[in-house]
Amino acid sequence: MLVAAHNLPPSVQNGTAVIPVGKGMAGTAAERRAPVAVAVSDFQTDTTGVAVPGGRAARAKGSLTLPVFDPADDTRLLAVVGLGFTETREFTEAEIAAYGADAATVLKAV
Repeated sequence: MLVAAHNLPPSVQNGTAVIPVGKGMAGTAAERRAPVAVAVSDFQTDTTGVAVPGGRAARAKGSLTLPVFDPADDTRLLAVVGLGFTETREFTEAEIAAYGADAATVLKAV
């Protein structure tokens, strides 16, 4: 369930408000329990099936989706944070780790 958004058009919020596990980037990150990024370097032309039409409507070209786990129980998935970028890009392991640390701060906001 979509809990918060920033710079995400209402039409995209409505289309991505509930993402089943295994569907779209957020659902894939939840299912794999790992960040989803490298296979989707150009979100608009993705052919892997990870990018869903509702997510593409945001017009992002690069996207990174990160699972966030309970600090007290790293097996308990609490959230998935999705980031969209205006440029097509590949993410380094260092960038994914840094964005993952930032994504974990959402737990302080809820």
